[in-house]
Amino acid sequence: MKKETIKKLNAYAMGNTLGLIVLILHPLFHLWTFLSPESYQFIVRMFFPGFIVTITPFDFSTTIILFATILKSAVFWLLGFIGALLYNKFAAK
Repeated sequence: MKKETIKKLNAYAMGNTLGLIVLILHPLFHLWTFLSPESYQFIVRMFFPGFIVTITPFDFSTTIILFATILKSAVFWLLGFIGALLYNKFAAK
């Protein structure tokens, strides 16, 4: 009988995937809040009842958007990389 082998995740590919998703979506969410803040607030309140969201001029600062996008992409890359490494470690046992 053939022993099943567990496919391992490529940690770099997982990190790149999550980092790229955030790199694309984060500025799009800021664009959404800029173009239609009311619809953004409505959707957030619909998904998180009782959560109060206010859009301020701080949210439209270009430096803040760039810094936050880069920081979030790096964090999500790291989470994807570590998550794949942990999966590979524990799935093998």
